[in-house]
Amino acid sequence: MKRVTNRNIGLIGFMGTGKTAIGSALAIDTHRQFFDTDTLIEQRAGKTITEIFEEEGEIVFREMESQVVIEVCGLDSSVISFGGGVVLSPSNIETIRKTTYVVLLKASVETISSRTSLHFTRPLLDSKANLHNQIKNLLASREALYDKAKDVELETDLMSVDDAVQEIKRRIYL
Repeated sequence: MKRVTNRNIGLIGFMGTGKTAIGSALAIDTHRQFFDTDTLIEQRAGKTITEIFEEEGEIVFREMESQVVIEVCGLDSSVISFGGGVVLSPSNIETIRKTTYVVLLKASVETISSRTSLHFTRPLLDSKANLHNQIKNLLASREALYDKAKDVELETDLMSVDDAVQEIKRRIYL
C-alpha cells in the first residue's frame, strides 16, 4: 500500500471498466480536480473521438492524446481518467508513471460488452455483431501494457461506483 499525497491518481483500463464514473466520484470524494483525457481531446478538437478516428485517423488521435497526457500529468493532486488506449504509447506510460499513482480498472469481457453496447460510440469496436470477440482480442493485445503501467488493480464487475471509490482510497491510503 502506498500513501498518496499530492500525486495524481490515474485510472487506466479498457473502455467500459468505469474509469470516468469512478474517477469523477473519486475526485468529488477526495476534493480533487477531475480530468477525463477523452473529454479534453473532444473539447479541443471540437468533435467526438469517433469523428476524429473517422476523419483524421487513429495516429492523429494518439498524437492529441499524448499531448493531453503531458498536460494533465503536469498537474498535482488531480484524478485523471485516461483513455483505454493510452498505454499503447510507451512515452505515455513513462509520463504517467512519473507523477501519477495508477489504478487499473478491470472487468470481464461480458461486463464490458454489456456496458459498451448501451452506448455504441466506440471507434475501435466496428459492429455490435461481433462485439464479444472484438473486446476479447483488444483486451488480450493490451493486457501486458496495462499490467506494466499499474500500481494496483481493481475488478469492477460487481462493484458499485461508491464501493470502487472506497476501495481505491483504502488501497492507496487516502
